[in-house]
Amino acid sequence: MNQRRGISIFDFVLALVKRKALIIGTTLLAVFITMVLLRFSEKLPPEHEWNYFPDTYHPNTKLMITWLGMAEMQASMGISKRSLGAFAVIPGAGNPYLTLITQLIRGNTILDQISEEFDLYSTVSRSKASVRGWLLKKITIAPVTATPIPTFSIISIGFMYTNKYLAYRIVGRLVELLHKKFNAITTENLTARKEFFFERMRATESEIERYKNELKRFQKEKGVIDIDRQAVEQRNLLAEKMVDLLKKELELRSLQKYFGDDNPRVRILRDQIEITKEFIDGLKTKKMGGLIPLDEIPELKDEYTVISQNLKIQLSIYERLRSEYEKVKLSEINSLDNIQIVEKAEIPENPVIPNRMLLLLTVLIATLIEVTIWALIKEYLERLSKKPGEDKKFQQIKAMLKRL
Repeated sequence: MNQRRGISIFDFVLALVKRKALIIGTTLLAVFITMVLLRFSEKLPPEHEWNYFPDTYHPNTKLMITWLGMAEMQASMGISKRSLGAFAVIPGAGNPYLTLITQLIRGNTILDQISEEFDLYSTVSRSKASVRGWLLKKITIAPVTATPIPTFSIISIGFMYTNKYLAYRIVGRLVELLHKKFNAITTENLTARKEFFFERMRATESEIERYKNELKRFQKEKGVIDIDRQAVEQRNLLAEKMVDLLKKELELRSLQKYFGDDNPRVRILRDQIEITKEFIDGLKTKKMGGLIPLDEIPELKDEYTVISQNLKIQLSIYERLRSEYEKVKLSEINSLDNIQIVEKAEIPENPVIPNRMLLLLTVLIATLIEVTIWALIKEYLERLSKKPGEDKKFQQIKAMLKRL
């Protein structure tokens, strides 16, 4: 019968009971040491080398950013996810308002100004790049609302630091600089757009005036006010004369059956037919009574259509440009107060880091698991050393543990 190897559940419980002093004592010792360190961290200055758990505070301000032309501003600034670097992976990075604020903060202007005003080159580092990196790690930016509204969004901006008073001052100054920078960009962007639409409107007005003059010249030279209406009148007159001609020719044939060509009625009717034919030919090839010759109507109609269509197109363009111009003017008025403080930062009373209860609980659980595993290993090695014929294996394991 084969001897069962390993430790059963009963043996497992016995091992834990047997070594309960080791498990409980080591766990309590780890918790006690952690509590002492946490207690000392409360008394020691945050920057002290023995302070392993300094209190970290997080004052933050909530801003409501309003901007109707966010897409245009992003395009004008060349903002893209690729340009955001590490910030592109933070929650809500698809939010255009968050993207814009992040891009503004990443700019060296704001970071360098804060570094100089708060003398961070003497307290953090003399290197500008190091101070900028330090600031970017401390600054927090996050959307308050999960999904941005098309016309505005609420964003939280904070600063995490052990000195709550300095953190509070940095957040306040950061918001002021962002406000100025944002206003400068929006004003510059809107001014450029307004000037563009204004220039295009002036150019379109010149084109409208040119096509109006061309239309007046055409009407004056050709004697046409509405070529379509006159063409219809002329076709109706031609049709009327053609019908009259047919009637006269039928009447002439009837008279010629009974009278000769010398008959006065026949001669008069023949003369009327000739006059009608001449009139019809004149309608087609000559300008008669202010009417356009029918042969010239297609060409004149094409010219008239081109001029009138160009005029209509320019008028339509002008109306669209004027509409966009009015929208930009309205946006310019609204942009005067496009960043509003919803919730102002306050000097925090309680730190956000460390969470002492959570830290103690973590140390308790982690130490308990590690000591339990070590107790089971010791129990296994002890049993292995007592089994006959297992001395060699035990010595190998012992040598391996010593090497570790």
